[in-house]
Amino acid sequence: MMNDNLYIFLHIPRTGGTFIEHCFGSFYDRTNERYLKHYSYTSELSEFYLFHHRIPLLSHRTKEQQNKLKIITGHSTHCRSDLWVRTKRKKKIFAVIRNPIDRLLSSFNHKHELTVLKQDKSCFTSSYPTANKHSTSHQKTAEDYDTLYEYYCDVNSDQNLQTKWLLKSFTYYSNDKFYDLKDYYDNVDLSETDLSNQTWPTWFCYKEFDDYFELLKPYLSQLWKLYNFDDLEDEMEKLSKIMDTEWLPDSPKNESGTLVPKYWTLEDVMNQPDIELLIESEKYDFRLYDLVSS
Repeated sequence: MMNDNLYIFLHIPRTGGTFIEHCFGSFYDRTNERYLKHYSYTSELSEFYLFHHRIPLLSHRTKEQQNKLKIITGHSTHCRSDLWVRTKRKKKIFAVIRNPIDRLLSSFNHKHELTVLKQDKSCFTSSYPTANKHSTSHQKTAEDYDTLYEYYCDVNSDQNLQTKWLLKSFTYYSNDKFYDLKDYYDNVDLSETDLSNQTWPTWFCYKEFDDYFELLKPYLSQLWKLYNFDDLEDEMEKLSKIMDTEWLPDSPKNESGTLVPKYWTLEDVMNQPDIELLIESEKYDFRLYDLVSS
């Protein structure tokens, strides 16, 4: 029996998304049909690479080409990404959740790696998730922090990012209120270039709500599955069989520390004096992580 589901991956930064995108085959390779089965889109980035590799936007493809699509990935996916294709498909939305301290440390080390490799101090604060204005104006880098919690306080957009990322994938924020994205865009033509401001919404940087997890809870039922980062490779191999797509197990995981030594290890962070403050501050992401770990 043919699997006609359309799988939509909500790519939360530093949760193994690059590995997932590569293990299902290159979306820039026109020598085979991989690019027809797997489409990846990240606003302001994918257009350049798609053009360079002569790959059409999904919304520009024929109905026959779109029918071959198995999975959509990338940082700009959301619960209405199924509208990027013209035929009605049963969507299966999934994401990967990682230990919050581990994910935050990976984000910190990744920024450090970019800064060293590009020999540009501004990379640390300007690369996503971007830092607050104070640290940006002072061009802070990894060396300016004694603990991961100090970094955390300087980067609002990296705080409880997993919970906020899922929330923005199902909602649209306007006039101090969250609207259901499913109702906001229902049965309309929608391309991947629409809602581009949803990738890194401005409320990530400045807005603080009482309880992000409670805001997210009504939408959790719309998720087909939440995977645990710790089981990523085994679970993605199973998913490739379900989708009937090629499995490439030697794909890179894009974990920091490959080209530049990690600035801190997890052991370093767990021994820092304010670690309990950091754990408490990441309480919404820990509730999410507990959900996939139970």
